[in-house]
Amino acid sequence: MKKLEIFFNALEEREKYTLFVSLIFTILFLGVYISLQNFENVKKLEQRLNKEIKNYNELVKLAGVYASKRGSLAK
Repeated sequence: MKKLEIFFNALEEREKYTLFVSLIFTILFLGVYISLQNFENVKKLEQRLNKEIKNYNELVKLAGVYASKRGSLAK
């Protein structure tokens, strides 16, 4: 840690500014990159969930049709 402090103090003001700006841009780039990956994953998950809901609704309709026909056959 002491060596890092000595290195940072040895830098000129312009070099410190450049280092700080490059660090900020790196953090922003990584943040955007990670956020976009998560957004794509959420989008895929939402599509799968909508497909499953659609399949479930279709199954409920078929079960209702089956139950109504089964009830009419029992009479």
